[in-house]
Amino acid sequence: MTAPVEYFAILTVIQPGTGAYVTQVRAISVGPKATRTEIFEHMLAQLPEHMRQNINVLFFSAEPNSVAGNGSPLAMAGAEGGAES
Repeated sequence: MTAPVEYFAILTVIQPGTGAYVTQVRAISVGPKATRTEIFEHMLAQLPEHMRQNINVLFFSAEPNSVAGNGSPLAMAGAEGGAES
C-alpha cells in the first residue's frame, strides 16, 4: 500500500447578496491518486452548513505540503543544518 500524501489546501467562498465569506486553510492527507477535484469537494464538505449552498468560489489552491528540495530558503536551511543569523 502506498503512503498518503499531505496537501496544503486553501478555499475561500462568498455568499452573494449577504457578503458572508469563509476561508479554510488545511493540511490534509490523501491517497497518492487523489485528484484536485476530490480535495476541492472535501474542502467544500468541511464548510459550515450555511455556507455550502448559493456560494461563489473566490479562491482554491491545493499543493503538496512539502518544501524539501524545491530550493526554498526554509528547505535549504534545513538541508544545510540551519539558517545563519
